[in-house]
Parts: sequence; structure tokens; C-alpha cells
Amino acid sequence: MSIRVLLADNHAAILKGVSRLIHDQEDMAVVGQTADAYAVIGLCRQVEPDVVLMDVGIPVFNGIQATEQIHQEQPQVKIIAFSTHASRRSMAEAFKAGASSYLLKDCDYHELLAAIRAVAPGETFTSGELKDDPAERDLLGKYSAKE
Repeated sequence: MSIRVLLADNHAAILKGVSRLIHDQEDMAVVGQTADAYAVIGLCRQVEPDVVLMDVGIPVFNGIQATEQIHQEQPQVKIIAFSTHASRRSMAEAFKAGASSYLLKDCDYHELLAAIRAVAPGETFTSGELKDDPAERDLLGKYSAKE
């Protein structure tokens, strides 16, 4: 059974590149793509993904707000916050909103695939450079224990 992934990013190159990467995996399938926060919430209701790769800075409102709404409505959906910002504040906001992972957009494609595979069954995952920082590990521990 494939991990069903919904992609939400306002950069076409990221959507196309990540979609192609996932398409090449035997254990994953892209079930939808969007470039707007309202649309990702609606698509989530329709396609019922296992994992959402959520751009934190997606337009209309933002990826953190969309994460919170999806987490409230469909807590079984795992969300990977995908960001260019390696900050404690952004990471804390994402985990508080219900994200299972915080991944930097400059990550290696192996790390992106590992994050999807980790969060689908319920684990947490954080970009390597973030989890090496003691303050970031504290945030991960604090928010990954949420319901």
C-alpha cells in the first residue's frame, strides 16, 4: 500500500520536482497538489492523504494556519512543515499547530523521503541540522508529545 502524499507549495518548481521524486518511489503516490492554503484544506477533505507536505509560507493565509485546521479536522493526517526558515519560532509554531515534522527546503531528497516514510506511521522527523541543536531538540520533545 502506497503512502498517499498531498503537496502544498506555491513554487511550481518545488511542486513539480517533489511530485516527480515521489512518483519514482514504489511506496508513495501523489494524490494532489496545490499552491494555496484554502485549497489544501479542501483537497485534504477530498483525497484523505496520509501525509501533507506543507509549505509554511503558502499564500492566502499561511501553512501554519492550514496545518492547525487540518490537524483539528483530520488528526490522522500527518503534516510535514516545509520551510526555508531554520528558526526555533517557526518550528515551535509548526509543531504547536499539529505538524509531525519540520523539514528545511534545502534538505537532500533522501531526507525528504525519509521524513515522509517516518511520519506516515506516526513518528516525528526533523531536518538533521535542526535536531543537532539542543534548543531545537527541546522544542521537538515539547511539541511532539502533543495529542
